[in-house]
Amino acid sequence: LASGEVVRDVATRAEPGTINGSTDQRLARFANERRALRGVTPKTVFIGDSLVERLPTYDPDSWKILSRKFDAANLGFSGDTTSSLLYRLQNGLLHGMNPSLVFLCVGTNNVGLTDNVDQSIQGIMTVIREIQRQLPDAKIVVSSILPRGAIGDDAFVPQINSQLSQKVFDEDFRHLRFSNAARAFLASKYRPGDFEVSSVHLTRSGYQRWVQVILQDLTQAATT
Repeated sequence: LASGEVVRDVATRAEPGTINGSTDQRLARFANERRALRGVTPKTVFIGDSLVERLPTYDPDSWKILSRKFDAANLGFSGDTTSSLLYRLQNGLLHGMNPSLVFLCVGTNNVGLTDNVDQSIQGIMTVIREIQRQLPDAKIVVSSILPRGAIGDDAFVPQINSQLSQKVFDEDFRHLRFSNAARAFLASKYRPGDFEVSSVHLTRSGYQRWVQVILQDLTQAATT
């Protein structure tokens, strides 16, 4: 840029990201997360941004069902883009774990930071390939990007989901499954109460709607 501003790659280059503008805070929180996960050996991991991280808090009953049925651990991290998730993956997020199932939900923060369709897809596919590199035998369920709730900047989301579903199918359908979670929030079914006011975050009723899809797709992945 003419101003000399550095353009950050929030899609395909591993960067730790920030909390309140501070990379140190982000790294400190990641270090705490790694310590908390030491010795944890789940059969299923949920990986992604705040939509994943908040699930146990905002819908604890559904999380109990998921964690019990699939022996799951939640590795969600608020604010994750594909770039910061890549950083976590490449710096020990899955250390000591060998899950057979992975549920991945990332990309809404890329959209929020104005990544276009191609950049967002490239970022998600880069994350998928990193998980495949570390867990070559795991089955990965890739969630579509959910509608962005009350924020309303959804212009790219249907295009991303359509192209991403095809790329997931083309790459390796035996180990990859696309979870069309956005279908649970189609206009005919959409309820404003599914999202927090002025937010992309789900309410408890929104999580209950999403978890119905997650349960179905994880069960199919686990048995095929």
